[in-house]
Amino acid sequence: MSKLERPENNPENEKQKHWNETVARIEKTVDGLGHPIDGGIKETVIGLNALGINTTASCEGHADRGIAAPWIYIETEEAAESSNVSRKKLKNTASDEEKRGIWHEHHERLNQAKEKGLELMKKMMNYLESFYKDRAVPFDTRLILESFADGARLQNQGTLLQKFADEETKIKKLAEYQAEMRIFVEFLKQKFFEET
Repeated sequence: MSKLERPENNPENEKQKHWNETVARIEKTVDGLGHPIDGGIKETVIGLNALGINTTASCEGHADRGIAAPWIYIETEEAAESSNVSRKKLKNTASDEEKRGIWHEHHERLNQAKEKGLELMKKMMNYLESFYKDRAVPFDTRLILESFADGARLQNQGTLLQKFADEETKIKKLAEYQAEMRIFVEFLKQKFFEET
């Protein structure tokens, strides 16, 4: 066997195969309106999913609409599925009693998935801690997790303040926040290919 040939069970080949499969899956992902994942956040979504961190929504950030900062919503597959099932059931339900029952079932499923969700959050916090270990950036630029009942949103610390910024500041900060997310994805790629 030459030096260039590698056996099929080589861990490096398996890593690259998993990465490529994740890329292919994310490339096919669309939102409820049929729009693909924003190009400016797609690589971060790929990196997180390749590392086993399930994402359910994202945006690269836009100065003229929505939130003027990039963000990614993270939740367990179980929590995401429970939300989807509950939404579909609620659409076809008229009575308040049935709706209460659906929400009760949904919250029971979320409670059952909570331990997995906490493991996911711990894993994500470890990545952020490692990323910022020797990295100094302005406080508002740092990536954080904003917790919600069924998951968390990865975003810059100053994300919510963008709503009150003047146009010039909003555009400047959006570029800084997007740059921080791009640097983070390079870190994620490195972590993915280093981990065994």
